[in-house]
Amino acid sequence: MDIQRDSIFPIEVFQIALHNSDEINNNILTQLYASVEYKEYSKNKLTYKNFSVPATKMNTVQYVLMRATSIIKSLTKQTLKIDDNNWWFNIMQAGQLIKAHNHSPGPVWSGVYYVKAPAGSGKICFTHSRTHIKEPTILPSGKKTNYYKYIGQHYPDKSYPATEGTMLIYPSWVDHKVSMHCVPESRIAISFNLTYPFSIL
Repeated sequence: MDIQRDSIFPIEVFQIALHNSDEINNNILTQLYASVEYKEYSKNKLTYKNFSVPATKMNTVQYVLMRATSIIKSLTKQTLKIDDNNWWFNIMQAGQLIKAHNHSPGPVWSGVYYVKAPAGSGKICFTHSRTHIKEPTILPSGKKTNYYKYIGQHYPDKSYPATEGTMLIYPSWVDHKVSMHCVPESRIAISFNLTYPFSIL
């Protein structure tokens, strides 16, 4: 297993290439395409949506998620879990994109694993451009107002291409988005959140 560690913003993003990914991805696609949930999704591919399939139908996904928790434990010494409601399929069709968002509060780490990513697939982009915060203050005149307090650097966005068999794990609080998917063939990924064992979120 090859692990590349990047520090950005400064945060760490773990990029993991799973060696047996061809077999993993073939099994996942077979199980996914056979599911009732995928058949329901296929009726209206024009609408972007995340969806889940019961874990009992997706034992290969469970293997991938187990690898994720094992990798995080090895790299950070944190024992975390991925609940059944904290992973989902992310399927993008041509012309679709995902706006900037994060998975906080609750999860500690989040991740994505690429099952199918044809050339031209949307790239995940981490963004951290918040350099000021709005803070209330009282002027000498007694008037209440807000001013922007400088809190740090403006960091450039960092993009990662969608690559089949690659897993990215990153802090849940960091904003990320996905650029437009520009090819007719679907981009299929598994997204997940890692939480503390006794977390309720």
